[in-house]
Parts: sequence; structure tokens; C-alpha cells
Amino acid sequence: MIEIFSRSCRRLRRDRSATRFARVADLFVHAADELAGRLAESGRAFDRALDLGCRDGRLGRRLPAETVIALDCGYRFALIARGAQADEDRLPFGDAVFDLIASVGALHTVNDLPGALIQLRRALRPGGRFVAVLPGGEELTPLRRALFEAEELLFGGVHARTHPMLDPREAPSLLQRAGFANPVVDVEPLRLRYRDLFALIADLRAGGETNVLTDRAPRFTRALAAASAARFADLGDEDGRVTVEASLIYLTADAPAG
Repeated sequence: MIEIFSRSCRRLRRDRSATRFARVADLFVHAADELAGRLAESGRAFDRALDLGCRDGRLGRRLPAETVIALDCGYRFALIARGAQADEDRLPFGDAVFDLIASVGALHTVNDLPGALIQLRRALRPGGRFVAVLPGGEELTPLRRALFEAEELLFGGVHARTHPMLDPREAPSLLQRAGFANPVVDVEPLRLRYRDLFALIADLRAGGETNVLTDRAPRFTRALAAASAARFADLGDEDGRVTVEASLIYLTADAPAG
């Protein structure tokens, strides 16, 4: 299978993110709180949970479970959360280990999302629950447009520098094909405002969300950065800020009861 995302780059980006994560932690906490709230509303108590893509463990501390195992593809985050280091689509666990698997912002850059979901379903006990949040839809349009126009101007062609995203309309069938039951998918729109391109890039770096594509584009040179920043600024409103629309896709599903 051709791997779209570089595993070594994913780990490197996540390790670098560990020193900057406070910059974007509020958004991560918002998603984690939303997941924890939904689990609390279900009234279920869980014995053993997996915090998948744990970062610094903020999600795991919110999960209603007796035992929480943390896992992250980045060594530094795994160390901070006192968990295991492994890729999210190469789980170091057997079948029927957990009755809850929760994930915030970790599954959108795995190389084989259908295969990863199958692994997660197998790692759940019968009747276990899977909940996750992924960025998705048409993300970061002003950034994509600025990069496209700047590269076209400088090089006469464009390169892939942003990641493909999950279409929320495809998520229910994706969960069902992986063997999950009772899939529920909903989308929370976000509107973020940035004073310039470099503030947006700083947030992406803090979250470990810069380019991890295997097919690497040419370096983001100073000339390209300046041209991209100028095009980004052209999209600003009367306050000089650019509105960036994004979305969070919430997934909930259950392992069949058996």
C-alpha cells in the first residue's frame, strides 16, 4: 500500500508539538470536554479505556474509566502522558482489550483509516464504545488558496502542501464497513480569525499539523512565504484579519454486542 503520510514526519511533528502545545491546547480541551460530556450523558461506566493520540493526556484525565492507557505516535507526548509510543494504525494490543477507545485529532493523518478503524473495533470488547474527533471537510481554504496562488506565481505550478480531509458524509459508511454498529456522526463548524499567515502556521506547528505528506513539496522558502503571506493578507476583512473556517467531526459507534 502506498503511504500518503510519512510516519517519520508524523512522529517528528508530534515531538516538536510537545514543546508548543499550550498555544492550541484550548481547542484540544474543547473537543475533549465535548467527548467527555457525551460519554457522561450516556450514563455508562467504563473499566478500561484507550486514549488514542493522547498528546499530554488531557483527554484521558476526562474519561469516565477506571483505567486509562495512553498512546501517541510521538515519543515526547507518550512520555508526558506516561503511555506507550506507537502509530495509531499499528496498535500494540490484542483483541477485546478495551471497553472504551477515545481519540481527539489523531486519526486524520493515518495512512489507512479504514484499516485503523477495523483494528480499533477489534481492540474493543463486545458492546464497547468508540468516540473520536477529527478535523474534516473543506479545511483551511484561505491557506490553501494563498499557497496555490503564490506557487503558481513563483513556479508556474503547484504542489500538495495541505492534507486531504475526511468528508463527514462518508464517515457513517466507513464505520459500518469497519464492523461498528450504531454509528453517529455530527459536525461542529469553527470560525477562527488570524492577523496574518504566520499566526496560522504557528498554530498548525503547535498542534503538529504541518505537512506530513510522503510526497514532499519543495521547501517553504522565504520567497514563497512572503508571496503566500501577501495573498493571505488580501483575504482580510476591514479589521485586517482573515477568517478561517474549519470543522470538527465527532464520531460515535459501538462494537457489536456479540
